[in-house]
Amino acid sequence: MGIINKEEFFYGSLKKTDYFERWHVYLVDASKQHMLSIVLGVLLQGKEKYAFIQIGSNIPHLNRIVKYPIEAFSYTSDSITIENNVLSRDFI
Repeated sequence: MGIINKEEFFYGSLKKTDYFERWHVYLVDASKQHMLSIVLGVLLQGKEKYAFIQIGSNIPHLNRIVKYPIEAFSYTSDSITIENNVLSRDFI
């Protein structure tokens, strides 16, 4: 069984004018003291259209968001890609 249990990865359409979708991956160490979240997403809001990768953590100063042109986003039924970053059913 893979890490994603959705039938499709991307439910939206890049032709919509107001749309937001994101995909989360959470990593927690064995001691449960450190957490890292990786969020890949797409925002289409009026003229503002971009893909993004957000890193969140309980480690100070590790939280970041990087925006990419919407053209950097692509998807298949098995994966999403933002630039050279891939999230699929089986790997990150």
